[in-house]
Amino acid sequence: PDSESDVFSNLFDNDDMADDEEDFEDEENVSMFEDEEDEDDSYDWDSLLQQVEKEEAASALRAGSENFDLDTAVDNVKDIPQGTYTRQYLFETMSAVLPVIHPDFYVKQEVDEESDEFMMFDEYLRNAAIQAGTKDEKIPFLQEVRKNLFIIQLRASRPAGLKEKEIADNVADQYRRRGDEIDRKVYATVDSEVGTLVINLFIGKDVMVSLGDVYGHIKDFMLNTKNRFPYVWGVSELGNPWYCDMYDCESVIVCGEARGGKSWKGQSIVAQLCMFNSPKEVEFYIFDHKNLSSDYRYLSTQLPHVKYFCGDRALINDGIERVINYTIKENQSRMAQEGYINIKDYNKNHPTEKLPFRYVLVDEMQSLMDNYDKDQQQKFRNLLSTIVSELPFLGLRVILFPHRIVDYIISKNTYSLISSRAVVRQLNEEEIKNAVNVSKSQFPYNLVNYGDMAIKTKDIANGNVVFCHAEVLTPSNDGNKQLFQYIGAVWRKLEPDCECLELGTKSSVGGHIGSYRVYQKPGKDPVDNTVGKETYEYKPTEGTSIEGISAENEQKLDKDDEDEMLDDFWTNFKSNL
Repeated sequence: PDSESDVFSNLFDNDDMADDEEDFEDEENVSMFEDEEDEDDSYDWDSLLQQVEKEEAASALRAGSENFDLDTAVDNVKDIPQGTYTRQYLFETMSAVLPVIHPDFYVKQEVDEESDEFMMFDEYLRNAAIQAGTKDEKIPFLQEVRKNLFIIQLRASRPAGLKEKEIADNVADQYRRRGDEIDRKVYATVDSEVGTLVINLFIGKDVMVSLGDVYGHIKDFMLNTKNRFPYVWGVSELGNPWYCDMYDCESVIVCGEARGGKSWKGQSIVAQLCMFNSPKEVEFYIFDHKNLSSDYRYLSTQLPHVKYFCGDRALINDGIERVINYTIKENQSRMAQEGYINIKDYNKNHPTEKLPFRYVLVDEMQSLMDNYDKDQQQKFRNLLSTIVSELPFLGLRVILFPHRIVDYIISKNTYSLISSRAVVRQLNEEEIKNAVNVSKSQFPYNLVNYGDMAIKTKDIANGNVVFCHAEVLTPSNDGNKQLFQYIGAVWRKLEPDCECLELGTKSSVGGHIGSYRVYQKPGKDPVDNTVGKETYEYKPTEGTSIEGISAENEQKLDKDDEDEMLDDFWTNFKSNL
């Protein structure tokens, strides 16, 4: 049968079945038949109910489900002695709540050659070839049609001299006009092989593939502890996962149009780094002047990995500068005592006393720079340059989210050093070229759907730019919040001494940078920091100190002392070399 309706038609409108029933004249045989049928029905019904109950129970543990119960999910986490968790333990624990949306994203369905759909594409290909001026004897012969969630792939013969791109565009034009309305998202690319014309027809649908979907197909990679920061970028148009180890990826830029998926990609980066690394190994310092409407504000209160959140535009430069100085004092001091100049070498030889990798995450960079004066803009660019060009060996990294990669926001000398870059849902070819340094002929894709990206990273495809459809954590913002709640709860269970920062309902700043703690109690109005950083106090946590500075006697770090320590650091560093 060609469809489900044909199946039911065969079951209920089959004359042969009616004839067979008349042959059952022996009552004993009829009785036996009915008894067996009843037993089968009863067994199938019970199995179905059991399956439904299992699915409902499982859905209660999946973030994004209406039935998700955080307490139940956390209670199901296996209790183990502190500090004994393994990669497999973490993978199973985190995967338990990741939703599965399209687990068959990698499947390529073959279209039957006798079907109307195949015949339609055969006609499209022939019409397209004629339109491109192809002679009759060289018109491609359609051999195969396959499709997945993203594309319909036509494979045909490939006579010499074909105008392949023109033919592909003509096929796309016919397909986009097949209905009552023209589907502007449809386009085609050519990916031919020797002797075979291959046209990939992008069908223009917004599709969600979840992180849980991808994990189901790269389990070996995820369980391999040699991959220290396992990370999924998404999937290709062919349904192949793009993934890598971000341990050697020192910084990341994700740019693109507003409401195109940057924030969801950013949340995924944070979540993935936090799922498999403890709050003692990875730290985040988040700067987003959207403050109460920030996509990162909520997760900052849930993940013990986030040490500091700043939503006040006037304090962002000052905060980033303090993270830089704190990392220099903390990491360089400990490394120098042992004779190390690279955090990776230090951690390799100190597995129980690792120094954390610190990520400075900055969102809404465009509007931030638009509201800064020239001095503030220059200082911001200088701070980013310092982190990217001078401090990766200390484990300090940046994750940046501008709308555009231009010198006005990030100096060219800085972004050229960041090898991992992504452009999300961008139709402007010039912006794509600026972001990942690729021409239209090298990257023939249109980033028209939510989550469509061009990515360039040394860890994938030998550094060549590739098309990627970003994965999602869950299907909704509420689901993402549930997932962050779970990740945070798991780590507080595994590392009870790691706490989350506190942000009041109106607070613009919270957390701590080293010993200096910033905290505003819930429900109270935030401190007025509009005058500038002179009114902003960093209060040290009681009983703690930074080398050379007494927390008992000092209430705020003097700017001159900071500059002097920074100069001393570089003098000592160069002399050690």
